[in-house]
Amino acid sequence: MKTNLKNHLIEFSQGWESYVNECMRLVDDNFRFYVTKDHRVYKILIRTIVSELQSLVDDRIYKVKGSVGQSSLTGIPWLSIMDKHVTASTQEGFYISYLFSKNAKKLHLSIALGATQFEELYGANNKTTRKIIQASNQFVQNFNRYAPAESFETMNLLDKEDDKFVREFSTSMVRIADYYKGGSFFTKTYDLVNPDFEEDDFVNDLNRYVDSYRKIVNDPASSVLLDVLDESVFEETDQKKKNNLNYELPIFKPKDIEPTTKVKKVKGFSKPRKPSLPSKKVGDAGEKHVYKYERNKLKNLGMDDLADLIVKQYEDLSYFPGYDIQSFDEEGNKIFIEVKSTKGKNKNFFEISENEINAAKELGDSYYIYQVTSALTDPKISTVINNLQSYNDQDKVLIQPMLYRVTFKQ
Repeated sequence: MKTNLKNHLIEFSQGWESYVNECMRLVDDNFRFYVTKDHRVYKILIRTIVSELQSLVDDRIYKVKGSVGQSSLTGIPWLSIMDKHVTASTQEGFYISYLFSKNAKKLHLSIALGATQFEELYGANNKTTRKIIQASNQFVQNFNRYAPAESFETMNLLDKEDDKFVREFSTSMVRIADYYKGGSFFTKTYDLVNPDFEEDDFVNDLNRYVDSYRKIVNDPASSVLLDVLDESVFEETDQKKKNNLNYELPIFKPKDIEPTTKVKKVKGFSKPRKPSLPSKKVGDAGEKHVYKYERNKLKNLGMDDLADLIVKQYEDLSYFPGYDIQSFDEEGNKIFIEVKSTKGKNKNFFEISENEINAAKELGDSYYIYQVTSALTDPKISTVINNLQSYNDQDKVLIQPMLYRVTFKQ
């Protein structure tokens, strides 16, 4: 398929400001901008340019997407080329990115990191921008040998010199633009007002970036780094100064679920992804919080002697009984706690080992699972499951094998 990307990009650039004007509505005395799909400029990007880019890459591996926003009009229109095995969304992982400046006069080609994974951990603030930049620098340090060129340009998404552009950017829009810029590296810029590139130049650049992207994806170090990318730049000072320990543990109230022998396929992926296990940093943070919580609980009950007898089993690397902490309930009975931690907000699943399953069966009502959410930044016990096996027997939880061991002799 012969492409006409240069002319279509220029056409989009020339029509962007008028399109923004047509998307503008006066709502409650404020101007708001809503996506208008039945418009030439929208169709150029979402249909024509996306289709042309898709024709230039292997659609068995790569998915091309473009966006001017869902319902609300975005400040920075974009295009992306994603390896389906790495990510199905620009919110996570990493991908090839085309970012237009706010006035669409410039187009920036780069490899970029998804920003949402950082915002979920650090919040919507300037700290997240700094964390994204740190992670981006880590990526460059690790994979600079795969760079698509020898030198690169500085991305300018806001083009502040253009003070006549029809739309003013809110604080949140500026922050998102900073996220995009901070997470982008190996940047090449195209001037769409005074274009000095030809169609073949654009296509050849894309081929170089696809080759660079492919090499990074195929490097085993990239999948390892991606699993802990947002937390790899976490520091102790990022945790809230005061963590509340005086709260009631939630009552577990599951609904009946239908057992199934099939593991659902993750949408957008052509092969199953490995289970996402928490990193040691996340696991350690969750275990420390549960230990502090249990100690505080017993002290508040006047059981200081029992508080001093809590066993931090997670520190004993010579013995793995299938639980992390040995504590006591309000009546002074021993309880055994397995801690499951996540760096994000609550989720309705966790991974568990065969050793832990066996401990749950053996210890019965004395066995507890505490799920700790936001373990790094603001840890809290969000789910408590007492006697896991009993819930499994009642079809209240579903325990599925995700990995199998193959044993053989030669």
